[in-house]
Amino acid sequence: MITFTRLNNYSNERSDWGFIDIRHTSSNSILRYCIIEYAYNGLFIRSCVNVSNNIIRNIDNVGIEWSSSSDSGICDSNLVENCDVGIGGTYPWQLEISNNIVLNNEVGIYFDSGSSPIQVYHNEISGNDYGIDIENSNPKIEYNNISNNSVGIVFMRIHIGWQVPKPLISNNTIMNNSDSAISMRSGGSFTVNAKYNYWGTTNETLIANMMDANVDYDPWLLTRPW
Repeated sequence: MITFTRLNNYSNERSDWGFIDIRHTSSNSILRYCIIEYAYNGLFIRSCVNVSNNIIRNIDNVGIEWSSSSDSGICDSNLVENCDVGIGGTYPWQLEISNNIVLNNEVGIYFDSGSSPIQVYHNEISGNDYGIDIENSNPKIEYNNISNNSVGIVFMRIHIGWQVPKPLISNNTIMNNSDSAISMRSGGSFTVNAKYNYWGTTNETLIANMMDANVDYDPWLLTRPW
């Protein structure tokens, strides 16, 4: 693997250098089999890129960040750990996040201000303060293991006058999150559609107690979906 890291262990800071900036390249760019660590950002992407089979760790800000309203991206089979935000997107377009292990970040996966298709599936999201943070976007979240975080899924900031988020949250395992499974932190009063998920129990009272928001969780799954 190719390693991008700090110079000679110069300090113990997570932001010893800037970031890898990928912008406006031709389609089908690929970044694979790299270790990226001890930077301010890991990857800052404004182009069509396939990011797969990398290790992104010890990043001060965002491990992998898409910031584009006109390009597509694939984020597959990466290990992303010990970042402020593991994987993030602001105005992302046709972003597919799959088969990643997202561990021990402040925020595991984050989206803001995107109405375009964002697919999040088959990811292990664990040990984060917030597993997934949804802000004014409509991701499709299916077949993920969102467990052992403080909060599984949070709607952190919902801007008044913007679109009401309508994510699809189904066929996930959402369990053992110490604070809540789904939380609405500010600016929103809508009902979250989270039917057909497995909550680690079939006891409705216990499921209801996991919610810190208006959540439609019925019907729920009896076993893990994957």
